[in-house]
Amino acid sequence: MAKLSAHISSEFGLGERSITAATDNVVPWIEWDENRSFCKPTLLILGGNKTESPKQANGYIKEFQKLIPSEELSDIQIVSAYYRVPDRSLPLYLVPELIKNKTFDFHHEKINRFKDDIFMISEPAFPYAERLYQTYIEPMLINPITNKRLEFSKALKIMRNLNIATHSFGDYFAVKLSDVMYEKMLKAGFSEKDTVDIMKQVAVLTLGGPTVLGQKSRFTTLNVFSTRDEIASFLQSSSSWNKYLSDLFNVHNDNQGTFIPFSKNEAALVINRFYKSSLKPNEQSEHGLVFFDIDNKKVTTSAANAKLLYRNYLTNILANSIQNANENSWRPLPSFNNLLRAPKYATLNGLEQLQAALFLKNAIKAGQIDYNNRCKLLQPHTETKFPLSAALQKKLDSLKR
Repeated sequence: MAKLSAHISSEFGLGERSITAATDNVVPWIEWDENRSFCKPTLLILGGNKTESPKQANGYIKEFQKLIPSEELSDIQIVSAYYRVPDRSLPLYLVPELIKNKTFDFHHEKINRFKDDIFMISEPAFPYAERLYQTYIEPMLINPITNKRLEFSKALKIMRNLNIATHSFGDYFAVKLSDVMYEKMLKAGFSEKDTVDIMKQVAVLTLGGPTVLGQKSRFTTLNVFSTRDEIASFLQSSSSWNKYLSDLFNVHNDNQGTFIPFSKNEAALVINRFYKSSLKPNEQSEHGLVFFDIDNKKVTTSAANAKLLYRNYLTNILANSIQNANENSWRPLPSFNNLLRAPKYATLNGLEQLQAALFLKNAIKAGQIDYNNRCKLLQPHTETKFPLSAALQKKLDSLKR
């Protein structure tokens, strides 16, 4: 039986918020044991690399709850992970300090190797993805007693229960989880095609993620970040599309965004900056809780629009999970086109949603520009369309007057 706990002496665990009030010694936290599962609609939160205790994991739940209409999505169980990132010769959390103090050359060979060591290769020293899969996901797909795998149609339906939201290093965690899941499912006897189709039913939202875009997760993933994110943009700097984006943003103003659909199950929503002023020493970081900073007046118009869009995405994937669980047949994930639209119970007014839709329409155009062939290696998926209907455009024009 899971229980309320003040401290869990483990390097990895999952849990949920308790209704018990917090005190100086007790975190309002219910630790999950191996008997819990994702066999009901779930939002799994994978926080950044300093999410090392139930207290920090609990804090991420509070932040993501700000983005979810609680009454309509009350059937969702929200679970958060804590974990200890293995020690490194150049710890990830020191990177911003080193960048700010300009204590190394960004393009130095050792720095590039550091990036490769963290994000580009298989890492046996990061065991949490395998533990998470074996404890909470594999029993959903493979009967632990008979060792028989679930039928394809049932596996599609049950994996639609799982939605993942990440911040910072949690993105890397999700990518490693997808790698483990892919390998384990193939070993269990699922065909490659069935494995790929089943894994696409896991929906992910990443905020300020550091892993390379356009070639990573087998889950359905929307990546959101700012080019002024001092950690993510640094770790992305060697990727083929980063120069294209930075050049593109140099010729657009701060209210411009770029939406790039890399494939049918991965897209990026990138804005130039969240805050109205440039990132300078002692100013607000664009890597931390800015993604949840809904009411801050210092955010740009593009940041406000981006927040509406990823809030729409998060709400829609969770609503789809609930609908899927309540129906006999499988209800697949909608396309990005529909996941980014305002849900029927959107809590924000029509003008804001229309402005966000127009922002996305322009962001898609920006992402599809062949800017001096800099995107040649990227070859973004071009089927995603998000046109604003004539009626909505007319309504937006009238509301602006």
